[in-house]
Amino acid sequence: MTAPVTLILGLGRDVGIACAKHFKAEGHDVLVAAESDKEIDKARSQLPKDVNLHHGDLDSNIGLRNVLTAATEAYGRHDNLIIIPPIPA
Repeated sequence: MTAPVTLILGLGRDVGIACAKHFKAEGHDVLVAAESDKEIDKARSQLPKDVNLHHGDLDSNIGLRNVLTAATEAYGRHDNLIIIPPIPA
């Protein structure tokens, strides 16, 4: 049986990283998307190497299409979508 594929859009002050760790531990293939280099670098340092990271716009139709395309290219499908909004400091 193939692993479920979970996409996490946004990291929201580490909430997205915690979600990615949880779903990865449950056996999911995970793709995390974030808009800033800083968020991607932080995720890269805290997540397992086999979690896919996608840097790009999450506020436009083309940006969301790019995330879904990245997941489809990496895993052939996407089963779950989690959206983490920006969380102010």
